[in-house]
Amino acid sequence: MNRIRQLREAQGKPQKALAFDLGVSQATISDWESGRKVPSAKSTIRLAQYFEVSVEYLLGVADENDPPLTKVSTVFGSRLKKIRESRGYKSQQAFADDFGVAQSTVGGWESGSREPPFDTLIRLADFFGVTVDWLLGLVNEESPLAEISEEALDAEIVAHLKALSPEDLKTVDYAVQGILAAREGQASPPAGGHKLPS
Repeated sequence: MNRIRQLREAQGKPQKALAFDLGVSQATISDWESGRKVPSAKSTIRLAQYFEVSVEYLLGVADENDPPLTKVSTVFGSRLKKIRESRGYKSQQAFADDFGVAQSTVGGWESGSREPPFDTLIRLADFFGVTVDWLLGLVNEESPLAEISEEALDAEIVAHLKALSPEDLKTVDYAVQGILAAREGQASPPAGGHKLPS
């Protein structure tokens, strides 16, 4: 699941040396490597800095490592609040209910008094469609799609749509209409939907 052991062994460091460098016990390193425990967000950032890798690479959710970042900002709480509010969750309670945690947990994350473990960071990033690195303040783009030009993205979407059967296109059309209706506060998509590109 994570690459802590792989990165440690690549540097030829025993667990004891890594534990000393990070100011934790050898048992903690062993627990992280085996998956018995997960590092806090703060420890995850320290590990990524230590190994000069991105958080997502460290956690095993990216196959390639981004260039090392020398300065990590601790903006998780403000970014979480920003993305929560931009996605229509005006209250911490509404988001907490949908995400399956207590409101006090969300409040703690946003205030900086609590840190989610990295498996929860991954869930948060997936939930909001952003990267873990963006949530932690390591990059400025919310998602990898931000790096793709609008024209290239449009061309890719059209190419995918053209490869679908007429029945699949109806399903996609209905799903898109449902998303748009939900954004506009409608109960269901309008009958008939819209025409898709041919």
